[in-house]
Amino acid sequence: NSIRKKLDTSVLASSEIIPFSSKTGEGLTDLKKSILSALKTLPERKEEAPTRLLVDRSFSLKGMGTVVTGTLTGNPLLINDSIGVYPPGKKSRIRSLHNHNHSSDKLTTGLRAAVNLTDIPQSEVKRGSVLASPEYLIPVLTLDIILECSSRFALDSKPLKTNSIVRIHHGTANTEARIILLDTKTIIPGQRALAQLRLSKAVSIWLGDRILIRNWQGNKTLAGGLVLNIGNKKTQITERIKKTLKIKTRFPDSAIIWAYTQIELEKILRLDHLIRPSSFTKSERNQAISHLVKKNNIYLFSDWVLSNKFWNTLVEKVSRSVDKIHIDNPASSGMPEESLSELLNHKFDYEQLEKLLGELCLQYNFIRHGGYIARKTHARDQSDNLRDEKERIQLSMKESGVLTRSQLIEDNLSTQALRFLIESGDILSINDEIFMSAMKYGSCKLAVKMHLRGHGKATVSELKKVMNTSRKIAVPVLEKMDSDGITSRQGDYRVLC
Repeated sequence: NSIRKKLDTSVLASSEIIPFSSKTGEGLTDLKKSILSALKTLPERKEEAPTRLLVDRSFSLKGMGTVVTGTLTGNPLLINDSIGVYPPGKKSRIRSLHNHNHSSDKLTTGLRAAVNLTDIPQSEVKRGSVLASPEYLIPVLTLDIILECSSRFALDSKPLKTNSIVRIHHGTANTEARIILLDTKTIIPGQRALAQLRLSKAVSIWLGDRILIRNWQGNKTLAGGLVLNIGNKKTQITERIKKTLKIKTRFPDSAIIWAYTQIELEKILRLDHLIRPSSFTKSERNQAISHLVKKNNIYLFSDWVLSNKFWNTLVEKVSRSVDKIHIDNPASSGMPEESLSELLNHKFDYEQLEKLLGELCLQYNFIRHGGYIARKTHARDQSDNLRDEKERIQLSMKESGVLTRSQLIEDNLSTQALRFLIESGDILSINDEIFMSAMKYGSCKLAVKMHLRGHGKATVSELKKVMNTSRKIAVPVLEKMDSDGITSRQGDYRVLC
């Protein structure tokens, strides 16, 4: 009765209590039956989940090298498999495998494993290191979590405050972290709250992992947490991000919900980055993707995935913007590609922008040229005056191949004609004041390359003679070649990149 009373306020309140004597063995049969009965109620291990082994011991054996031990989860380990180790963040190969002193060619999920690793010194693999496929070993410095402070944790009657320094335990590793509570300044036993943990050093933790939070000294348990999001730098948590975190909290085991919230938040990402790293299996990810496609929530192309709402907005806004430009300025080349981020209020990296524009042109009536996107059917209208001004500019550049801003007539027609020639690739803008014909720039580039191949390096004075131009023109032209990755400046000299 006294034991039951102590358990009444804990998660073990409904657990069976089996009387057992370690001296006489009385009750042992009942205990075994109870354990076996409880095991049958446990969910099956995910054998198709990504391979992971949390290292609890590391040592070196003569003639074998580095050996690590731990309990295996996920896909099997095989001899000669390539495996990643973090820390230190290196690749290794499995030389041999053992389970309870018995060698094996293959170890499956749930087994204790001793793994003999090649190409990595024992000093670099410690308790707390992780073995997994290299693509799953992403250094993590921030964790967005749902924090749960059990009513059993007295906290010495002191609430856990935001900005506190705590110790995070995950698997066999522990690290110092600063805790930032997102919706409150304090949390007391029995409460839950969203929080961000900012770690003092990078670790390998996956989405959906469970962690334990203890005081900095490591002698008192404060709370537990479910990892909802991971990052490699501290970020501002917006209301939109909080909303997705709260949704994940309600559905901790749903690959569909986790995939959907990630896509809605990031807008566009590579398929192999979707809910990874996590313990969701390949089939769970594929089922989630199929479900979201069927429900018209996402748009798939190549090895990328987009939020369908975002894709539809992109098509609509680009169509409207390009059509307006064509109507307002028929001579224009179209919409500058770099304005896409501003148009959609979303920052894209180079690869994302290239993929989006490529798919847009493939699926709709658009074409890319010279850094612009336009309708395929658009024919650039040119008035007689515009044609005349184009010819005047080209004629003025015929001898030198160079045009300065001061040589232009300061009016709208001249500006329009120059822009037309730049967009069509006939003229290059060296800087805001100097323009050069594509033919002249090409000959300058060839002359500089040939000279530097023969001499190794050259000064501006030497290269201006090679380009047959003045220093005033040569300096900005060489600066453009530097930015284009053709040449590189080393003190007073230029060399080929």
